[in-house]
Amino acid sequence: MEENLNAVANEEGLIAVCNRKKNDKSPAKFYADKAIINGETVSYADVDVINMYGSTTTYSFFYANFSGYVKLKLRDGRKLKWKTGGAAFLGLGSYKTKKQLFAGMYDVSMKTLVKARAEAYLNEIRNGATVNIAGVAINSNGIAGKVAFKSVSVPFTEISGCDVASGYVRTYRTDNKNAVGAVAMQLDNAVCLVPVIETLVAAARAGQQ
Repeated sequence: MEENLNAVANEEGLIAVCNRKKNDKSPAKFYADKAIINGETVSYADVDVINMYGSTTTYSFFYANFSGYVKLKLRDGRKLKWKTGGAAFLGLGSYKTKKQLFAGMYDVSMKTLVKARAEAYLNEIRNGATVNIAGVAINSNGIAGKVAFKSVSVPFTEISGCDVASGYVRTYRTDNKNAVGAVAMQLDNAVCLVPVIETLVAAARAGQQ
């Protein structure tokens, strides 16, 4: 990731370059308000659905495999996919490199593509709407979902935060227990839950002071 950022200093407005492989001839390029993925220009404001997921499979120290992707559906109907992956046997292979490349793409996408889609959700919520993100209903007061097939409703004042762990987006109560279950990252816009919930939790805390 740091190497990518250092390598883009000569192109005006370019903030990051994400390769799928060594010497990638068509890397994803990120700017302040847009990205170029697979040769197509994507305005962050035009992102409607985003899916990001990385999967690791290991068999002791003999074999390891990694696959990761970022999939987009734009408001104009276009669909784009950035994907990387590789394997290693007895420590030899592209497994670690491909995993690092995906980590760089994931980090930049969270700060640009996901941030923009989350901000669109937040604008709706601030205007009084209840939005549904990957099966979780969210309004200005809190979130609602299911735990063990039971419906629960949790105000933001009782939420400590939201993160991504082991392929799931998890929201936690202030007592560190899971609030509304784990949401699979593969679900449409599931990764948007993190910035949306974190922003509304921070606003709720500020209101209590």
